[in-house]
Amino acid sequence: MILRRSLAAVAMSLCVAGLAVAADAPPAPLAVQDVLMAPTLAAYSPPAFSPDGKLLAYVVTDNTRRHDAIDSKEVARTGLGWFGVAADIWITDLTTGERRNITGSTGHNWSPSWSPDGQMLAFLADRSGGPKLGPARLWIWERASGKLHEVESQAEIREGFTGLLWTNDHSLIVSLFPSDLGREGYAAAMEGRKAGVDPDKPPAPGTVTAKVFEFDPTAPGATPMTDQVNLDFWRRDLATIDVRSGEIHRLATSKRIGWAYLSSDRRRVAYTVETKAEKAGAGQYLYDVIVQDLPGGSPRTIAPAVRFNLYGDSFRFSPSGDRIAWRTEGPLADDDLWVASISGGAPKRIAHTTVTEHMRSRFEFGPPVWDPAGKNVLFLRDGALWRAAADGSGAASFAAPKNIELELIDARRQALFSPDGGRSAAVIATNSATKRTGFARLDLASGAVTPIFEEDKRYGGYGTEPTVSPDGSSVAYVAEDPLHPPDLYVRSGDLAQPKQASEVAPALAKRPFGRAEVIEWKSVDGDTQRGALVYPAGYEKGKRYPLIVKVYGGASISNDLNRFGYATAAVENLQVYATRGYALLLADSNLHVGTPMVDLMKSVLPGIDKAVEAGVADPDRVGVTGHSYGGYSTLCLIAQSTRFKAAVMRAGMGNMIGQYGQLAPDGTNYGLAWAESGQGRMGGSPWEFRDRYLENSPYLYLDRVKTPLLIIHGGKDDAVPPYLADEVFSGLRRLGKEVTYARYEGEGHWEGTWGTANQLDSLTRSIAWFDRHLKGDGTAKKAPGD
Repeated sequence: MILRRSLAAVAMSLCVAGLAVAADAPPAPLAVQDVLMAPTLAAYSPPAFSPDGKLLAYVVTDNTRRHDAIDSKEVARTGLGWFGVAADIWITDLTTGERRNITGSTGHNWSPSWSPDGQMLAFLADRSGGPKLGPARLWIWERASGKLHEVESQAEIREGFTGLLWTNDHSLIVSLFPSDLGREGYAAAMEGRKAGVDPDKPPAPGTVTAKVFEFDPTAPGATPMTDQVNLDFWRRDLATIDVRSGEIHRLATSKRIGWAYLSSDRRRVAYTVETKAEKAGAGQYLYDVIVQDLPGGSPRTIAPAVRFNLYGDSFRFSPSGDRIAWRTEGPLADDDLWVASISGGAPKRIAHTTVTEHMRSRFEFGPPVWDPAGKNVLFLRDGALWRAAADGSGAASFAAPKNIELELIDARRQALFSPDGGRSAAVIATNSATKRTGFARLDLASGAVTPIFEEDKRYGGYGTEPTVSPDGSSVAYVAEDPLHPPDLYVRSGDLAQPKQASEVAPALAKRPFGRAEVIEWKSVDGDTQRGALVYPAGYEKGKRYPLIVKVYGGASISNDLNRFGYATAAVENLQVYATRGYALLLADSNLHVGTPMVDLMKSVLPGIDKAVEAGVADPDRVGVTGHSYGGYSTLCLIAQSTRFKAAVMRAGMGNMIGQYGQLAPDGTNYGLAWAESGQGRMGGSPWEFRDRYLENSPYLYLDRVKTPLLIIHGGKDDAVPPYLADEVFSGLRRLGKEVTYARYEGEGHWEGTWGTANQLDSLTRSIAWFDRHLKGDGTAKKAPGD
């Protein structure tokens, strides 16, 4: 469950006349197979400019080669990044527009990084070509010859989520399996077993198979700590590898390293080391910030025990590399900004704000960004852009354009993107009401924000931020809209004209898809809420359509208005419904600590009234669906309202106490901190707030459910264990309610990592469920394999 309220009101009119089309030839439904098999830009894979700015490298997932589920255990054992499975490295010549796949659809390839001289592109890969995932290796593409070769080394490389960092023309920083465990020992630790023990192999007769967990409060230093996740997942060695000789030089060994960045001159590296979770149930982590000179300097801690988020990445080198700024984050942290010299001395706090519940509900605030001169540090706080003087002389709101959400572009993780040499910064600006996005110019003297252009697109891929060219003149970014899947674009100069750098899935573009508009309503408590109302492909004005509501409690999912398919993943593409005659509502919701269940009802139900009032939705044919916390949200709604005629709960649950008490094989307890101080919004333990846990558990209200429910769940889900779905099914069956439960054995939490056959089955099954209950034929449509 990832780690960010008058039942009538009118705030915005809908311009639907332009959506009407001739109805004599309705568009063909979007085939599920076409969606799932189309190539996609890989997640967590930012593009990479060559140093001369002429070539752009990026990663594309070939979904026709990804048949099996992505096994988290195999990923841990091999060191592969799950986002690199069945992926290839592509290069676009930005002068000629030529595009080529340099890895040739062989194996799994990811994390491209150019050498400083631009003659080599390093990347990580398993190019063994076998059916099983093999170990990650370091590979090189030679620009002059176009040849690939593996770097011969004894290094046991693993994905470290920080990318590959070149220190000079022939050496780069990589992540290795911790030297005290090795590849197999690390994999065993992640699975909560001893090295050399195969959990899938039947034990020998007479073998004791007990796995013992214990806590002794009398032991010296014992505290009732429970980790939300296995913090040893971050354990690794940080090392340099010479790509010519394969020689390894370890910078840090067997440390829980969060993130690493290089200084602009490549002469030093800064990284964070997680030391401990601060308090039981809090989900707050403490990191040391460490700096190390290259190639052989000793590590020195410039800030101990800093409150960071789970990834420990909210810090940045100054443009000159002589200072580091960081921003504290987490459930126990105030919003503080600090600066420290890399040469030593006490850190200086340059900005402070006590975090309110409203601010805390956003979970993460975003990293600090230096201005090009290195005099100020900028950061986004509660809708405004703030500026803090690096010398500690003051901090204040710098820019707060009305109804505009800004995104700072962090050039090479060191300073704002400033194509004009430091007078202004180029930022991404999104209208919070219309969801239109574009680039704007931020005057670094006055704070004035001037739009450059705005369009009906959404910028930013799944975990992929904009990338600035080494000379600071161009930016590459992901953009998509309802009719075009995500692709890479490059802008330079005045930023007014885009150049398309990729065309990943041309077969899906420009089809007769459903379009969307933003609608507004007032919640029961009088708060303004927004939603994205998706019209069916071939919409006829005056005709009412079955409506499917997508929910994810506490999130502004209307921000997906300009996403292709109105979702982040192919398996969640809502155009499969829009092209089958459904309207859809992506409903935002405001939730508070202690009352998420009733807040969902107060927020979402008036939005359905608004869709009906618009003349689009049929009030008698309304369904609801959601994934993970959205699955919980779905169950909350059908337990409080009888207006839904069908529901699909995906990877959801209904028992807050059951979620709180889950225990993973390695002894971690994900649900505890999630409930007490995270997304669960209980504000403390069940012994402190027993009534909150009960009143926000829709499982205890299953007797009120009148809506037919389809439950879809992975049998190896480690975020929402399947027993939580089991009990919802068991309860509804006991009560004589209509319910179907599809548990996909061997699959995890997110359907995007499932095997192709199971993705196809789950999506087809969901369509059939809504067809049966919202289109009124009364016939159960069987999914493949039934």
